[in-house]
Amino acid sequence: MPKIQLNMKINFIECTLRDGGYHNNWDFDSELVFEYLKTMSILNYKNIEFGFRFLDDSSWMGEFGYTTEATIEKYNPSSKFNLGVMINSSDFIKNDSVNLQSIDKSFPLNAAKSRLDSVRIATHIKDFEHSLKIAEYLVGKGYKLAVNIMQAHNLDKDLLVKFANQANEVDLTSLYIADSLGCLMPKDVQKIITILKENYQGELGIHAHDNMGFALINSIECILSGGSWLDSTITGMGRGPGNARTEEIFMYYMSKNDVKKNTQIVELIENHFSHLKEKYKWGSNPFYFLSALNKVHPSYIQDMEKDNLFSSFDKFSFLEGINKSESESYKPELKEKLNNFFILKNNKDHLTNKKFNNKNFLIIGAGPSVQKYAKDIEYFIKKKKPTVLQLNKISFVDDSLVDFIVVSHPQRFFQTNLTEQSNTKYIVPNVKDYEFNISKNIFIYDIEISDKIFSSNKYFTKIPNGLALTYSLGIIEKNEGKKTIFTAGLDGYKDNLIKNSELNETIKSFHEHFKTSEVISLTPSRLDLVQKNVYSM
Repeated sequence: MPKIQLNMKINFIECTLRDGGYHNNWDFDSELVFEYLKTMSILNYKNIEFGFRFLDDSSWMGEFGYTTEATIEKYNPSSKFNLGVMINSSDFIKNDSVNLQSIDKSFPLNAAKSRLDSVRIATHIKDFEHSLKIAEYLVGKGYKLAVNIMQAHNLDKDLLVKFANQANEVDLTSLYIADSLGCLMPKDVQKIITILKENYQGELGIHAHDNMGFALINSIECILSGGSWLDSTITGMGRGPGNARTEEIFMYYMSKNDVKKNTQIVELIENHFSHLKEKYKWGSNPFYFLSALNKVHPSYIQDMEKDNLFSSFDKFSFLEGINKSESESYKPELKEKLNNFFILKNNKDHLTNKKFNNKNFLIIGAGPSVQKYAKDIEYFIKKKKPTVLQLNKISFVDDSLVDFIVVSHPQRFFQTNLTEQSNTKYIVPNVKDYEFNISKNIFIYDIEISDKIFSSNKYFTKIPNGLALTYSLGIIEKNEGKKTIFTAGLDGYKDNLIKNSELNETIKSFHEHFKTSEVISLTPSRLDLVQKNVYSM
């Protein structure tokens, strides 16, 4: 490693509660937060990025997704911390201009009346000039401002010089580059920081991602090239594979051989972060490494890593197949489109059972609420007599009350013996490299993936993704007419905002195409569903 320059002035930003929230939906345990703040104080950290301040509140997320004044007051961080939040510039841009009302909505207090000291603006290259206007407005409210340019690998010399000159006109504490895709090499960092240093009068920093294991060395390279601000998170907890690790940055630059402080940070990890890392699986791996080489947004891999339906082959195939023009921004539906296993070869109407003419349907998911409310669900089935579709596997509901098991993903075919129970009926699509033994218990209904489209005919359904829920909705709409679709066990995900968003988009698209059918959840759900108790109907 390069030798430490003892005369360096370096500012360290600890941003675990902000960047780490991409894994747990910004829902950190209070005990963890108090212990984290205590540890940061002992380690003499000065800059804490306490969370995001997202403008959109349409989806549930934990308190560090909003980081309100009430949240700050709840944890009462030490006054010695420079306490900051991050915002996305895109939240405050409307019709290609900055929406000042939105800024005032997010920051109702001037800095003099707020515990918040600083704000960092994450911006895409196309929105950089707007981000400076946002920064200027917030500086006027008394906050310290920094701008963080995402996807820095796309910054050529002309843009770097242009942005440096524009940033000189605003009173910023620092100008940051973010290696969003984790694809920068140390020589790239040196080049970018050097050009900025020659043209920007203020201080520079880097937010490094660890796709290829370069987060630490790229952070060091930033300092050696003239930067003075570094980001890090505990165990690297952050979007995709994560960031430079605070414990390594701390030991390299700050602690030397301080046994007490080194022990303090390791105990924080052991007590609060090791189990989170085991659960959410951040850290570089071959998929993240290849995503960086191919310049693919890491959230694609992060999303697939949390879903055991995607095999290693699926992930590598996705990274090979994604188009360059689509790869750098995250669109959840793309992974379904590229991992398209489905083929259209069904030429017979297999779904002729009178059950499909029913006006009431019940879709049972795999959420924990099914077990909790199993008796209520069974009561509802006996009373309302809906056609019951179970997603992927038999649940805690009495097997005899389930009409069909709906299976859409090939991985499920290998996990399930589709003929293991003679009384169980399955609905499945034709997929590549898999042949069904057609029997009285196997009903073929094909799938065609098509963006934001819902339509169904006798042989197949055209749907926006291959989720079993989406497939079930397409099956139900095979026959025309108004229907009431009840659901149970579609709880949504406590720790996966991306998956919730994908499911909500599916439900929204369904409503747009089938306006006469309504969808009602019989169990508590985080999704955008009308919710009713079984005993209220």
